[in-house]
Amino acid sequence: MVNDSSRRTTYKKREKGLKKKASELSILCGVSACAIIYSQYDPQPNVWPSVSDAHQVISRFRDLPGMEQTRRMTNLESFLRQEISKVEDHLKKLRKENEDADVTNVMLAALRLNANECPPMDLFDLDHFVKILEENRKAIEKRIDGLKKTVETSPPKATKSNNREKRLKSSSLVGESSGSGGGDKCNESEEGNAVLKTVLDNLQKQH
Repeated sequence: MVNDSSRRTTYKKREKGLKKKASELSILCGVSACAIIYSQYDPQPNVWPSVSDAHQVISRFRDLPGMEQTRRMTNLESFLRQEISKVEDHLKKLRKENEDADVTNVMLAALRLNANECPPMDLFDLDHFVKILEENRKAIEKRIDGLKKTVETSPPKATKSNNREKRLKSSSLVGESSGSGGGDKCNESEEGNAVLKTVLDNLQKQH
């Protein structure tokens, strides 16, 4: 900022926001934190929350082993390197997606047109084209295997004819069982009447 007044106003706002963020971090996460701010606008550094609390936090930090002190430490250079690496990875991902989309469009055009009408491709494009085809083939085979396993493990669905046959079979079994049961009852009744008649005849002979 060229304007010194605007720069000073912005500094005061950012300083207040930084202290607020440090306070929220300490309260919400239950950690010890401090902030020491040097500026050309104040003769002494601005310390939060207090000088004594800042001394305690710094003393605890210095008591840690050297590896623990630097394990999570970062500076502007390392931070920028991390951000650049993230952007490069994202750029590689976007490039691959664009290349896959281009090859897919060429493949679809080859299906619609004759081989002589397809756009020209160099060795790199042809190699990428073959890789995309191989990936699609593996994905299709995997999908087919999954459908086969689903069909093999699922129980067969009952049809109307099967249900009709089951109902006829069960009704015939019920009819047979009821008919045989009635014949047995008739035989038992006839045998009982014969026995009763024999007993009555014997009583009459005795008298």
